[in-house]
Amino acid sequence: MPTPTEQSAPWRVAAFQTRHAAALAALGALVAALCVPQVSQLGLDSSWSALLPDQAPSVRDLARAESRVGVLETLTVAVKSPSNDRDGMSALASALVARIETLPNGVVSSVDWDRAAAVSFHYRHRHLYAPLESLEQTRDELAARRVHETRAVSPLRFEDDAAPPPSLDAILTRLDVEDAPTPEFFAHPDGNLVAFFVRANISGSESLRRREVRDLIAEEVEAVDPGHFGDDLEVVFAGPMALHLEDEASVARELVVATVITCVLVLILVWFFFRKLRAVALLAGALLPPVLLTFAVAEWTVEDLNTSTLFLGSIVVGNGVNPNIIWLARFFEERRKGHELRAAIARTHQMVWLGTLTASTAAAVAYASLAITDFRGFRDFGIIGGVGMILCWVFSLALLPALTALLERVLPFAHSSEGSARGLYTALFTRLVFSRPRAVLVLSGAVSALAIALVTMAVLDDPMEHDFRELQSDPTEHYSVARPIDQRVAAIAGDASADEMVVVLDERGEVAEFEATLEALRSTGAPWGEVHSIDDLLPDDQERKLPVLAEIRAHLLELWVGADEATRKRILEEIPDDEPSLVDDADLPSELTWRLREQDGTIGLLLRVEPAGETWDGGYLVRWAEALREVRTPSGDEPTLVGRAPIFADIEQTVLRDGPKAVLLSLLATMVLCMLTFRTFRERLLTVMALLLGILWMAGTMVLLGMRLNFLNFVAFPISFGNGVDYGVNVMRRYSDETSEGHEEPVMQAIRATGGAVVLCSLTTVIGYASLFTSANHAINSFGAAMVVSEVTCLLSAVLTMPAVLILLDRRRARR
Repeated sequence: MPTPTEQSAPWRVAAFQTRHAAALAALGALVAALCVPQVSQLGLDSSWSALLPDQAPSVRDLARAESRVGVLETLTVAVKSPSNDRDGMSALASALVARIETLPNGVVSSVDWDRAAAVSFHYRHRHLYAPLESLEQTRDELAARRVHETRAVSPLRFEDDAAPPPSLDAILTRLDVEDAPTPEFFAHPDGNLVAFFVRANISGSESLRRREVRDLIAEEVEAVDPGHFGDDLEVVFAGPMALHLEDEASVARELVVATVITCVLVLILVWFFFRKLRAVALLAGALLPPVLLTFAVAEWTVEDLNTSTLFLGSIVVGNGVNPNIIWLARFFEERRKGHELRAAIARTHQMVWLGTLTASTAAAVAYASLAITDFRGFRDFGIIGGVGMILCWVFSLALLPALTALLERVLPFAHSSEGSARGLYTALFTRLVFSRPRAVLVLSGAVSALAIALVTMAVLDDPMEHDFRELQSDPTEHYSVARPIDQRVAAIAGDASADEMVVVLDERGEVAEFEATLEALRSTGAPWGEVHSIDDLLPDDQERKLPVLAEIRAHLLELWVGADEATRKRILEEIPDDEPSLVDDADLPSELTWRLREQDGTIGLLLRVEPAGETWDGGYLVRWAEALREVRTPSGDEPTLVGRAPIFADIEQTVLRDGPKAVLLSLLATMVLCMLTFRTFRERLLTVMALLLGILWMAGTMVLLGMRLNFLNFVAFPISFGNGVDYGVNVMRRYSDETSEGHEEPVMQAIRATGGAVVLCSLTTVIGYASLFTSANHAINSFGAAMVVSEVTCLLSAVLTMPAVLILLDRRRARR
């Protein structure tokens, strides 16, 4: 191709970039610097609800419930003493509780420290909590005992063949309970740990608020000085709040590790391919501003990262470097041909802008196809990825040439041999394609047939992942201080189920009726377990028990008259109150009701529904949530449900609804781009064919590896259309250029000239996705695996199958 004239656009752009190289480089550095504060403001919301649209039923219910109930999260404060210093642990815990309870309003909602409070409450109202049948039996036996003792002291002798009633001692034993417990902390039986619980109203996205509460409690611990109460006392944090913060810290470490690994390996591959340190410096300098700008835009548009977008930094680096590699590889080729700097930049612009634009636009459109969906896990991923691909392409043509020109002023280009990676590519692929093109096509056909069979069987067998454990993080993958403490505390205070579902009602009078409805449905096979409400905490049949207790009191007073001192003492300990009052919601201690209490103090409008199946089974969670949604409250409304089951049900339904739309849109957009990029029908058809083969092989490989689709790796399919077409476009674009220039072997020239850069682009993208394996989250791992598979299959299709077809077609045309 002739050198562009001075009036052409490529020449004018190259002249401007060469003349103002320093100013453009400074502008790029300024963009990067301005983006750093914005990027640092990006938050993290790792809750499942952050993946769903605001109009999802579970998200609406959660927002409605949070406005009333809030989200109480617990920080367990544990005091440890290897020497079993119980007095020191209790004294330290008492000092901490006293200080924490005086924190300003809004910092904590409550402090739960007295394990005996609930037992004390039951002790005070023990007669009302006794079964009505037991009270009636006690009353009857006391009445019989009165008659028996009256006859025994009567001067008249009555003959009575009936068996004598139980002794008064035996009757009192039925009413007897242990003495009221004294206040005490939650203490482990081993004697080396006591604990109390700090509750704070924190939603899943309030990471800063969570850290603030933890840090305030830590300041109180430092203020009381544990060493003052004992030499070996130590205060550690556990509970959901501490676990959440540990997981966030682990994710932050994983993000740093993944990004660093991606950058280092990409730069090593760049050096290996170009064998020039200038290439490493140029690509690093050209890539930093667009990547930072991408996440600055993310801070403006999506505000928080979620589980789907956590590792997009390494993905944008690995994928966004591709147009930079193509541009730099072509620039070095032009310089080796002897073109001076400005002409080499102009020729490079002219040769690569359309191919790189097509590839980058295809990738951006693939991401954008996700952005039009309602599922935030897709939408946010699409926004960040799409913006990143376009910005990286823009900076590859705007900033990279300026940096190249600036560097040549200091270090002129040395005409050296090409990088060894290009020769390696030729050795691995070119010989096979040109010596056995028909064998390549036969093998491709066999692999395609096998992939079709595997995919068909997977679709018929339900390809979705329903094992919830495969979508969560593995807690054993990182060190945890909180988890061992939680296991010990669970032996003290019990372990509240995180898998239960909470139903929020509007009227106290609806609670008993709705609970009865759910229990009746459960008895007929509804997919849930026991239902709990505040009524379970209240004594039943209180109105009927009051007259019975009055009679018991009267009988005991009568029997007290003739009893000895020891028996009188027992009667006074066990006798019901003169006028026992009914126990209502307000009488219940906060230790029993904190999970049922709303922010304004209202209690009793929440029901807890336990699961009846395995909560790791996503299919069961969906059935459970859908069945509960079909039940209507006494007022005829759909119940407000809060829990993991409705969120997971909405995630699965949204993915199944939005996923196919994103895949279809990405495919159509990619085909349109191919139509606009190439002039002939054959070039368009073969490029699309290479892409579809790569996607088919990807799906077959996933089935072969036992991979199922989930809310995250589903994204791999629409993205793969944009990423996978990149390699076919660049090879076909170079083939088209070589054909138009009349080269005798355009396929050979195309893959020799472009193949090395294409392989390098694929390797950098693979590194970006392979870095996801640093995460402990199985869903993220599965997405990384799916994308690595797609990169390999789409690359092989583009550099083996498509060139083999072109060779055979060119040979047939030559014979004709």
